[in-house]
Amino acid sequence: MATYQLVGEGAYVSTNTALGRAKVFVLKGALIPEDAPELKHLLDIGMAARVGGDETGGVNADGEPAAIADGTVVPNPDGSRALAPADEETTDTAPSAAGPEPSADDKDTADTAERRRVAREKLAALGGKAPDGRSHPDVLVEYLVAQGGSYDDLVRADKSDLLELVKARQG
Repeated sequence: MATYQLVGEGAYVSTNTALGRAKVFVLKGALIPEDAPELKHLLDIGMAARVGGDETGGVNADGEPAAIADGTVVPNPDGSRALAPADEETTDTAPSAAGPEPSADDKDTADTAERRRVAREKLAALGGKAPDGRSHPDVLVEYLVAQGGSYDDLVRADKSDLLELVKARQG
């Protein structure tokens, strides 16, 4: 009998409870019953792994493959689920010679730049169409900035206000 564990952040899994069979939300590291109908799907998308299985080298208590916890491999830098051999500098815990740790302001600036980049990509995917109510507020802000609005003012607005501005620009 194999044991499986959730390696994703969380998922709904069918299991037996005190009140009978129910679908419950489990968090990373939880054991998944072998008879759960969701198990195959979770294995296929990489959100579950066999504990001690050859394909992952085992799973630690946090739900991560043991090879990651040991520093033998790390998640692939390209963002895929594949694992890559750990470089010495990746596993090195000593401070880097490149300089001090970035400040909180630098991290906030980098986060904002990344959010804006993602929003612009989503806006470009619309093919010139204006975003609608299903769009993330960041996409609405980038649309309005492209129309000549001020990012600093627009980013503080509520989604409903942003939608009104978008509709006003269309009409």
